[in-house]
Amino acid sequence: MSTKWTYNTIEILVILSLVLIVFVFMPIVLKIDRENFTSMTASLTLLTLVNPIFICLESLYVSLRYGFRLHILFLTIGIYAYTLFFYYNSSAMFYIFLYTGIGFIFLMLGSTINTKIAERKLSKLDSEE
Repeated sequence: MSTKWTYNTIEILVILSLVLIVFVFMPIVLKIDRENFTSMTASLTLLTLVNPIFICLESLYVSLRYGFRLHILFLTIGIYAYTLFFYYNSSAMFYIFLYTGIGFIFLMLGSTINTKIAERKLSKLDSEE
């Protein structure tokens, strides 16, 4: 039995590798110099700006490309939850709920846009016949 790597599988792996870069490797770089004030500011910027924007873009891309795929959002949040106690403290647990909510909203938005695009294509095909 051979495993066939499809384009979709490779694309999902690329998305998950970007998740690893944002949620694992960026905090490692910030943790190297934790005593510095700018490092603490950078950590807060990462939690409040970079991660939510990344969750928005990732959820929107996945839902536009593949439809409503909740398991990819859960994988993303799981990777964040894994790194939560290594790089941040337990007070950052709140962000799990925030990121899940943001990701879910953007998954729904992209799924709705995807449905509207499919309906418009279908109506064009019906009108041509």
